[in-house]
Amino acid sequence: MGRIKTNQPESNCDLNTKETLKMKIKSFFVAASLLFVMALSVHAQDFEAKLSKAETELMNGNNEQALSDCKSLIETGKGDSIQKATMYSYAGLASDQLKKTDDAINYYKKSIELKVPRLDIYDRLISLAKRTKNDDAYEWALTEKMKAFPDFQQSIVQSLAHLYLKKKQWDKLLGATKKLTEWFPDNPTYFSYQGAAYQNTGEIDKATAVYNKVLELDPDDAYANMAIGMIKYHKASKIFDREKKEYEKKSKPNWNDFNKYDKALNEPKAIYKEALPYLLKAYKNESYAPILKKVLNRIYTRLDDKAKALQYK
Repeated sequence: MGRIKTNQPESNCDLNTKETLKMKIKSFFVAASLLFVMALSVHAQDFEAKLSKAETELMNGNNEQALSDCKSLIETGKGDSIQKATMYSYAGLASDQLKKTDDAINYYKKSIELKVPRLDIYDRLISLAKRTKNDDAYEWALTEKMKAFPDFQQSIVQSLAHLYLKKKQWDKLLGATKKLTEWFPDNPTYFSYQGAAYQNTGEIDKATAVYNKVLELDPDDAYANMAIGMIKYHKASKIFDREKKEYEKKSKPNWNDFNKYDKALNEPKAIYKEALPYLLKAYKNESYAPILKKVLNRIYTRLDDKAKALQYK
């Protein structure tokens, strides 16, 4: 028969041995953790020292060396978010000074993505993107600056409105001008921008109302006068051309046909007359005169005023 196993209490010696082993294991892990923390601290100090060196090189105008130092740090993949943001900002500054525009823009963007706490980095990217006509980077930088520094919201939206007008991004311009007209209700420029946005998105009635608001603020505003005049001109021309086309379809028009046609032209002619005061005021502006000369010639021709038509031939 095999020996019967019995549950017997462990001896004090066995218990002491186990406790000692546990203590040794615990001590090992504590020591290992301390070594790991110390190693991280050394690496952090080393990274910070190299970052400080890059900053010194940058301040001394040694941009090539500063950029080289930053690239070395970037390759390590180390550093916390603040250190990385600073590292990319230094790389951007060095690249900017070295006229490496694309690199500078990319480094600045990475720095901003990491929430670099430096307003000047945002402004440098905005300035560089605007100077090099990089509209996408310019818009991105302005938008990010507005998120990070909301106190600058008004000036940023003003800059975005100018950009959207230039790029003919009418929907975005509408969003910007809705804010600007609330902030600056006495500034006709932003109402003019809004009118252009409405006009180019097909909302002619809203555009006309906004342009009239511009003229309430500044009756001599050339752009608003031209815009309202041209809206009326196109409306009249559409009716005039339609009636003319219908009349010319007739192979042998009689006197009644002509009278009907002549009467139908009264409507567009009345609208042409409404357009004239606005267009003539806008014509005084040298920038718009070349555009409006042919328009005025055509209006007076259709109004059967040959003498005035010749003035704008």
